[in-house]
Amino acid sequence: MISTSVHIIFVEVLAFGPGNLTNIICILQHPDLTVTCEERVLNAILIYCSQSKELNAWDRVDEKLLNSMPELIFGERLNSLDLFLSFVRFPLLPYEVLKLLERSNLSRHITTFRRLVKEAISFLEVGLTGPDKDLNVRFQHRRSSFRELQFICDGDSNGLLYFAGTSYGEHQWVNPVLSKRVSITASSPVSRYTDPKVLVSRTYQGTSFAGPRVEDGRNTAWWMVDIGPDHQLMCNYYTLRQDGSRAFVRCWNFQVKYMFRSIFLHN
Repeated sequence: MISTSVHIIFVEVLAFGPGNLTNIICILQHPDLTVTCEERVLNAILIYCSQSKELNAWDRVDEKLLNSMPELIFGERLNSLDLFLSFVRFPLLPYEVLKLLERSNLSRHITTFRRLVKEAISFLEVGLTGPDKDLNVRFQHRRSSFRELQFICDGDSNGLLYFAGTSYGEHQWVNPVLSKRVSITASSPVSRYTDPKVLVSRTYQGTSFAGPRVEDGRNTAWWMVDIGPDHQLMCNYYTLRQDGSRAFVRCWNFQVKYMFRSIFLHN
């Protein structure tokens, strides 16, 4: 879980908005820009400069360069690309990724890209001494506001909802719905079967049920957990608690609200 107000603006402006050059540079230079990995900064810059309508990784842009030229893919934003690339901290990328970038079409066609990748590889292979290492932010880690919530077992006290219930480590656990740290809604109106505070309670109650709802001509049933505008979740484990009845969930999707994209499908 992280504080991501700057990061959210960064993704939205670079990926979808026309953006103002000065504003984008301010975002890229902002000390509170927090990302899960430096590759995401590179991806966002390439998405913006190629004016892509999809959230693609750098390898998709690289594929386009097989049969096209940078002038056609980036157009009038090609000069901006050279400028923005200088804000990517390439030395923070994994060595294996850098070697892929070194052999990429991006390196072959874009001089600035090739120079920065080679500089990063050299740094990881032989290191860098002298004043440049301390003065150049490209060789420094970004300030992080991440908090790792380590999964141990089902029902442990290390999960997102438990952490939110302690006001992010400030006090003993309180139901996060009652303390308004999280908001939970269902496809059915609130009742004793769809009580949000029961869903996140520490004492099991087999009364949580979301009924079908017609959306876009389809019957859907869902629960939605909103962790608030100032937080973001990188989810690598999750637990769905069943009540032991014959009406257990058989087919369901784990989605994120951002464009309601399915992350995991359970069939």
